[in-house]
Amino acid sequence: MKIIQKGLSVKQIAANIRNRMATTIPQNMRTMALEHFDNSFRNQGFTDSGFQPWKPRKQEKRVVFLGRRQRASRKNAAANRAILIRSGRLRRSIRARLSGKSIIFTSDVVYAKIHNEGGQAGRRLASKIPRRRFAGRSVMLEAEIKRMISRELNSATR
Repeated sequence: MKIIQKGLSVKQIAANIRNRMATTIPQNMRTMALEHFDNSFRNQGFTDSGFQPWKPRKQEKRVVFLGRRQRASRKNAAANRAILIRSGRLRRSIRARLSGKSIIFTSDVVYAKIHNEGGQAGRRLASKIPRRRFAGRSVMLEAEIKRMISRELNSATR
């Protein structure tokens, strides 16, 4: 005796679910997380349970020499660009790979960790870098992923 639901047998439904759990869902999760992390750079902050804007840059003084006199100027090229973006290398460096039951996110940029977590850096750890989180666990991302999984599993049974 065969049990049929909407034209699919139980074996077909089970095979669809296994296929989506093995391929489609992890790939969608990877893509969603990478987009979420990229949006951190676009929005200039990280969205966890709510939006957390990045701490602004300090006003940097640049000395302008005018003959013998010098004058401090607050005009700076950095003031006109987004935080954590000079060349875009950090933003483009975030990679994800599927490894068994995990998705591993990496960056080959040496300063990625200090900007994401904050802390002391530089010579003799003289500079304090504020935490400007752009990657990591997010309540909002996890909720989006749960909705996507639910949609995928529902469509696997049709």
